[in-house]
Amino acid sequence: MKKVLAALGLLLLLQAPVKAQFLAGLFINRYDRHQMHHGKWKYRDLSNHRQLVCVGWFDHGKQVKEWKYYHPNGKLRFVENYSWVGDMRVVDVIYFHENGQVSNKGIAMVQNAEGKMHYYWEGDWNYFEEDGTFIKTVTYNNGQPIKSTYANGRVEIEQTKLPYREVAIPIH
Repeated sequence: MKKVLAALGLLLLLQAPVKAQFLAGLFINRYDRHQMHHGKWKYRDLSNHRQLVCVGWFDHGKQVKEWKYYHPNGKLRFVENYSWVGDMRVVDVIYFHENGQVSNKGIAMVQNAEGKMHYYWEGDWNYFEEDGTFIKTVTYNNGQPIKSTYANGRVEIEQTKLPYREVAIPIH
């Protein structure tokens, strides 16, 4: 009897990785009862189903946790880590050069205003060369660069770009 139980136990252990892989596939790209994305999601290129575009997590329709985006060659393109402040998403973003070194990193904000998504960079963003050497820090306000501080200490104040607006000028 002990030999039979041991053989069954060994058989179950050998099949465990196969079962785990099968079960893992059941819990990716799922919806909650309100048909909202929920749990881990993987997106693949429509023309090449082997090409992974991004992987991330949803919590009842909201992006949460870590999201990874990939270049067509399969290398990591950028990573986003989501947190929420009310209805506003705060996203910690890191972009990578093709060689895997950090290209730039900072904070982005995502707001839903009047049914439109507004994604913009906010605060200090650090930029790096392909060898990892620091280049500069650019400070953003609502997506507009306002100041650049270079590695040598030089500071440049950016000119603010006012949105185009038609103005009626009375003619006498």
